[in-house]
Amino acid sequence: MLAFAAPAKAALLYDNGSPNNSGGYEMTRWLVADNFSFANPATVQRIRFWAFLSGTNASYSGEIHWMFLTNSSNNPEDPIAQGGGPVTPVNQGALAFNNSDQLQFDVLTGGVSLGAGNYWLVLHNGDFYTNTAYSGMFWQTSSIIGQTPGAESRYFPLFGTIQTWNVYGADFAFQLYDDTGLPAAGGDPPSGGGDDDGNGGDDGNSGGGNNGPGAEVPEPSTALLGAGGMALLAAIARARAARKLS
Repeated sequence: MLAFAAPAKAALLYDNGSPNNSGGYEMTRWLVADNFSFANPATVQRIRFWAFLSGTNASYSGEIHWMFLTNSSNNPEDPIAQGGGPVTPVNQGALAFNNSDQLQFDVLTGGVSLGAGNYWLVLHNGDFYTNTAYSGMFWQTSSIIGQTPGAESRYFPLFGTIQTWNVYGADFAFQLYDDTGLPAAGGDPPSGGGDDDGNGGDDGNSGGGNNGPGAEVPEPSTALLGAGGMALLAAIARARAARKLS
Protein backbone atom coordinates (compact mmCIF):
# COMPACT_ATOMS: atom_id res chain seq x y z
CA MET A 1 0.00 0.00 0.00
CA LEU A 2 1.41 3.35 -1.01
CA ALA A 3 1.25 6.31 1.35
CA PHE A 4 1.36 9.88 0.19
CA ALA A 5 2.29 12.83 2.37
CA ALA A 6 -0.15 15.70 2.25
CA PRO A 7 1.40 18.89 0.85
CA ALA A 8 2.36 21.45 3.45
CA LYS A 9 -0.20 24.20 3.78
CA ALA A 10 0.94 27.76 3.32
CA ALA A 11 1.19 29.58 6.62
CA LEU A 12 -0.04 33.14 6.83
CA LEU A 13 2.51 34.80 9.10
CA TYR A 14 0.90 38.24 9.31
CA ASP A 15 -2.32 39.74 7.98
CA ASN A 16 -2.67 43.51 7.76
CA GLY A 17 -6.12 43.19 6.20
CA SER A 18 -7.64 42.89 2.76
CA PRO A 19 -8.33 45.97 0.59
CA ASN A 20 -11.15 48.21 1.83
CA ASN A 21 -12.12 49.35 -1.67
CA SER A 22 -11.89 53.02 -0.79
CA GLY A 23 -8.45 54.40 -1.69
CA GLY A 24 -4.69 54.14 -1.47
CA TYR A 25 -1.39 56.02 -1.56
CA GLU A 26 0.81 56.64 -4.59
CA MET A 27 3.83 54.33 -4.38
CA THR A 28 6.25 55.64 -7.01
CA ARG A 29 6.89 59.26 -6.09
CA TRP A 30 7.01 58.17 -2.46
CA LEU A 31 8.34 55.28 -0.43
CA VAL A 32 5.29 53.89 1.39
CA ALA A 33 5.68 51.86 4.58
CA ASP A 34 3.47 50.01 7.06
CA ASN A 35 4.40 48.27 10.27
CA PHE A 36 3.97 44.66 11.38
CA SER A 37 5.00 42.44 14.26
CA PHE A 38 5.94 38.82 14.93
CA ALA A 39 5.40 37.13 18.29
CA ASN A 40 7.88 34.39 17.27
CA PRO A 41 10.77 34.14 14.79
CA ALA A 42 9.61 33.64 11.20
CA THR A 43 10.95 33.45 7.66
CA VAL A 44 9.08 35.59 5.14
CA GLN A 45 9.05 33.98 1.70
CA ARG A 46 6.28 35.97 0.06
CA ILE A 47 4.66 39.41 0.32
CA ARG A 48 1.11 39.79 -0.96
CA PHE A 49 -0.37 43.24 -1.45
CA TRP A 50 -3.02 44.99 -3.53
CA ALA A 51 -2.75 48.06 -5.74
CA PHE A 52 -4.56 49.94 -8.50
CA LEU A 53 -3.66 52.28 -11.36
CA SER A 54 -5.49 55.60 -11.50
CA GLY A 55 -5.38 58.22 -14.25
CA THR A 56 -5.07 58.17 -18.03
CA ASN A 57 -1.26 58.00 -17.90
CA ALA A 58 -1.02 55.66 -14.90
CA SER A 59 1.66 53.00 -15.25
CA TYR A 60 3.17 50.00 -13.50
CA SER A 61 6.92 49.68 -14.13
CA GLY A 62 6.78 45.87 -14.25
CA GLU A 63 8.87 45.57 -11.08
CA ILE A 64 8.16 45.77 -7.35
CA HIS A 65 10.98 46.67 -4.97
CA TRP A 66 10.71 46.10 -1.23
CA MET A 67 12.54 46.68 2.04
CA PHE A 68 12.25 45.45 5.62
CA LEU A 69 13.28 47.99 8.27
CA THR A 70 13.55 47.82 12.05
CA ASN A 71 11.16 49.80 14.25
CA SER A 72 12.16 52.52 16.70
CA SER A 73 9.56 54.49 18.65
CA ASN A 74 6.93 53.65 16.01
CA ASN A 75 9.13 54.88 13.15
CA PRO A 76 11.11 53.02 10.45
CA GLU A 77 14.79 52.86 11.28
CA ASP A 78 17.57 50.48 10.19
CA PRO A 79 17.58 48.39 7.00
CA ILE A 80 17.41 44.61 7.36
CA ALA A 81 16.88 43.31 3.83
CA GLN A 82 15.74 44.48 0.41
CA GLY A 83 15.02 43.11 -3.03
CA GLY A 84 13.13 43.67 -6.22
CA GLY A 85 12.34 42.43 -9.68
CA PRO A 86 9.59 41.58 -12.17
CA VAL A 87 6.17 40.69 -10.76
CA THR A 88 3.09 40.02 -12.87
CA PRO A 89 -0.08 40.97 -10.98
CA VAL A 90 -3.39 39.13 -11.00
CA ASN A 91 -6.26 41.34 -12.16
CA GLN A 92 -9.15 40.83 -9.72
CA GLY A 93 -11.68 43.01 -11.49
CA ALA A 94 -13.08 46.52 -11.26
CA LEU A 95 -13.13 48.48 -8.02
CA ALA A 96 -16.41 49.98 -6.85
CA PHE A 97 -15.09 53.46 -6.04
CA ASN A 98 -13.47 54.32 -9.40
CA ASN A 99 -12.81 52.94 -12.86
CA SER A 100 -9.64 51.08 -11.91
CA ASP A 101 -9.03 47.35 -11.56
CA GLN A 102 -7.78 45.77 -8.36
CA LEU A 103 -4.36 44.16 -8.85
CA GLN A 104 -2.99 41.48 -6.52
CA PHE A 105 0.80 41.17 -6.32
CA ASP A 106 2.71 38.20 -4.89
CA VAL A 107 6.35 39.17 -4.38
CA LEU A 108 8.96 36.51 -3.55
CA THR A 109 11.70 37.55 -1.13
CA GLY A 110 14.06 34.58 -1.35
CA GLY A 111 13.49 33.99 2.38
CA VAL A 112 14.04 36.72 4.98
CA SER A 113 14.39 35.47 8.56
CA LEU A 114 13.16 37.85 11.26
CA GLY A 115 13.10 37.44 15.02
CA ALA A 116 10.18 38.26 17.27
CA GLY A 117 9.59 42.01 17.25
CA ASN A 118 8.21 45.01 15.36
CA TYR A 119 9.20 45.86 11.80
CA TRP A 120 8.30 47.98 8.75
CA LEU A 121 7.57 46.87 5.20
CA VAL A 122 8.35 49.34 2.40
CA LEU A 123 6.93 48.75 -1.10
CA HIS A 124 7.77 50.72 -4.25
CA ASN A 125 6.77 50.67 -7.91
CA GLY A 126 10.10 50.03 -9.63
CA ASP A 127 13.66 50.87 -8.66
CA PHE A 128 14.12 53.04 -5.57
CA TYR A 129 16.61 55.35 -7.32
CA THR A 130 15.51 55.57 -10.94
CA ASN A 131 11.71 55.27 -10.83
CA THR A 132 10.65 58.22 -8.68
CA ALA A 133 8.24 60.23 -10.85
CA TYR A 134 4.53 60.14 -10.09
CA SER A 135 2.98 57.16 -11.93
CA GLY A 136 -0.58 56.86 -10.61
CA MET A 137 0.03 53.46 -8.99
CA PHE A 138 -1.54 53.22 -5.51
CA TRP A 139 -0.99 50.74 -2.67
CA GLN A 140 -4.53 50.05 -1.44
CA THR A 141 -5.67 50.87 2.07
CA SER A 142 -6.72 48.10 4.43
CA SER A 143 -9.98 46.99 6.00
CA ILE A 144 -8.06 46.79 9.29
CA ILE A 145 -7.51 50.04 11.16
CA GLY A 146 -4.95 50.50 13.92
CA GLN A 147 -3.24 47.13 13.52
CA THR A 148 -0.65 46.30 16.20
CA PRO A 149 1.98 47.45 17.08
CA GLY A 150 -0.11 50.57 16.72
CA ALA A 151 2.00 52.88 14.59
CA GLU A 152 0.37 54.68 11.70
CA SER A 153 1.71 53.93 8.24
CA ARG A 154 4.37 56.24 6.82
CA TYR A 155 5.33 57.74 3.48
CA PHE A 156 8.65 59.23 2.48
CA PRO A 157 9.10 61.85 -0.28
CA LEU A 158 11.64 61.05 -3.01
CA PHE A 159 11.98 64.69 -3.96
CA GLY A 160 12.52 68.13 -2.41
CA THR A 161 14.68 69.24 0.50
CA ILE A 162 12.63 68.05 3.50
CA GLN A 163 12.97 64.29 3.58
CA THR A 164 11.39 62.64 6.57
CA TRP A 165 8.90 59.86 7.27
CA ASN A 166 5.43 61.40 7.42
CA VAL A 167 2.37 59.89 9.14
CA TYR A 168 -0.35 58.61 6.81
CA GLY A 169 -3.72 58.12 8.51
CA ALA A 170 -4.57 54.62 7.34
CA ASP A 171 -3.22 51.08 7.19
CA PHE A 172 -2.28 49.37 3.93
CA ALA A 173 -3.46 45.99 2.68
CA PHE A 174 -0.76 43.30 2.77
CA GLN A 175 -0.04 39.79 4.01
CA LEU A 176 3.20 37.94 4.76
CA TYR A 177 3.61 34.19 4.08
CA ASP A 178 6.17 31.50 4.80
CA ASP A 179 5.82 29.90 1.35
CA THR A 180 6.35 30.97 -2.26
CA GLY A 181 2.74 30.35 -3.31
CA LEU A 182 3.95 28.17 -6.20
CA PRO A 183 2.66 24.57 -6.60
CA ALA A 184 4.96 21.67 -5.76
CA ALA A 185 5.74 19.18 -8.56
CA GLY A 186 2.55 17.30 -9.36
CA GLY A 187 0.54 19.48 -7.00
CA ASP A 188 -2.43 21.72 -7.56
CA PRO A 189 -1.90 25.39 -8.36
CA PRO A 190 -2.50 27.87 -5.54
CA SER A 191 -5.93 29.36 -5.15
CA GLY A 192 -6.72 32.97 -6.04
CA GLY A 193 -6.28 36.06 -3.93
CA GLY A 194 -7.94 37.59 -0.95
CA ASP A 195 -11.38 39.07 -0.86
CA ASP A 196 -12.34 42.71 -1.11
CA ASP A 197 -14.51 43.77 1.76
CA GLY A 198 -14.80 46.13 4.70
CA ASN A 199 -15.36 49.81 4.80
CA GLY A 200 -12.85 52.54 5.22
CA GLY A 201 -12.28 56.23 4.94
CA ASP A 202 -11.66 57.73 1.61
CA ASP A 203 -8.36 58.96 0.34
CA GLY A 204 -7.99 62.04 -1.79
CA ASN A 205 -4.99 60.53 -3.58
CA SER A 206 -7.13 58.03 -5.49
CA GLY A 207 -8.75 58.73 -8.83
CA GLY A 208 -10.16 57.42 -12.10
CA GLY A 209 -8.14 55.46 -14.80
CA ASN A 210 -8.13 51.73 -15.47
CA ASN A 211 -5.79 48.83 -16.02
CA GLY A 212 -6.10 46.62 -19.03
CA PRO A 213 -4.22 43.29 -18.52
CA GLY A 214 -6.10 40.17 -17.53
CA ALA A 215 -5.16 37.71 -14.78
CA GLU A 216 -1.70 36.17 -15.03
CA VAL A 217 0.40 33.92 -12.80
CA PRO A 218 2.77 35.93 -10.59
CA GLU A 219 6.46 35.69 -11.45
CA PRO A 220 9.21 35.50 -8.84
CA SER A 221 10.98 38.72 -7.95
CA THR A 222 14.75 38.84 -7.98
CA ALA A 223 15.98 39.08 -4.41
CA LEU A 224 19.04 41.24 -3.81
CA LEU A 225 20.15 40.07 -0.41
CA GLY A 226 23.91 39.99 -0.94
CA ALA A 227 26.53 42.58 -0.09
CA GLY A 228 25.67 44.74 -3.08
CA GLY A 229 21.98 44.76 -2.25
CA MET A 230 22.59 45.61 1.38
CA ALA A 231 24.96 48.40 0.34
CA LEU A 232 22.22 49.87 -1.85
CA LEU A 233 19.72 49.68 0.98
CA ALA A 234 22.18 51.31 3.40
CA ALA A 235 22.75 54.11 0.90
CA ILE A 236 19.01 54.70 0.58
CA ALA A 237 18.69 54.69 4.35
CA ARG A 238 21.44 57.29 4.74
CA ALA A 239 20.40 59.52 1.86
CA ARG A 240 16.70 59.47 2.64
CA ALA A 241 16.74 59.44 6.42
CA ALA A 242 15.54 55.88 6.90
CA ARG A 243 16.58 56.00 10.51
CA LYS A 244 14.96 57.31 13.69
CA LEU A 245 12.82 60.28 12.74
CA SER A 246 10.15 62.07 14.69
